[in-house]
Amino acid sequence: MRFKRSIGFTLIELIVSVAMLGTLLLFLSPLLGGALGGKTPRELLRKAEVASDSQQLIQRLRFYFSRARDGAFTQGPAVLFLGVNLASSALVVRSDMRPCTTFNPMNSAANLNRIEIFSSAPNNNTLTANLPGGGTQVLTSACGADWGLSIREFNLGGGQISATCNRFITNLNYAVIGNSKLTGADIFNLDFAAQTETFWNGQMMGQNPVFFNLTSSYGNSKNAPMVACSQ
Repeated sequence: MRFKRSIGFTLIELIVSVAMLGTLLLFLSPLLGGALGGKTPRELLRKAEVASDSQQLIQRLRFYFSRARDGAFTQGPAVLFLGVNLASSALVVRSDMRPCTTFNPMNSAANLNRIEIFSSAPNNNTLTANLPGGGTQVLTSACGADWGLSIREFNLGGGQISATCNRFITNLNYAVIGNSKLTGADIFNLDFAAQTETFWNGQMMGQNPVFFNLTSSYGNSKNAPMVACSQ
């Protein structure tokens, strides 16, 4: 018996097609800029990339926050860069990152990893940040001297487990907007701004920003020791 091939594209065919289309648009960028309302194909592709990256970032942060016990936010001083005031900021949280087979919220206080979420302004890749539970820590950006949002995870002994940099994200703002009736923890909102174009040689940086946000709370807070494990 012979089977007919279903109509449609395989994943590999789709990836190759998108790559070819993107390359073609980049070559036609100077010609198509006016027809796209002043937005070049490069900018449109960058916006699509930022949108995809932002969703991955939000999912990652939701996982950290679902395991988090507490956190502390720090707003750094503004830095004047090419005529624009940019400020570094950081949110440091303590999360129980053990797998669900060993996760026990009753003893999470003794099994907390430190997560550093650090938005650095250009040429300002360190920040003295507040730590949950008291004290401060000098954070170092995973993005080097460039701006960007870096996320570092440290184990119980202070050893670094991972470090990533999201170079398009240039602003992080934090605000408490309420209180969770389920856990007693603060409900907070994180606002992000990502840039799709950068101009040099005296021109203002940070044109055409893309904004997105995340509303969450600490799912393993001190007031809710029976939170279910989240993979």
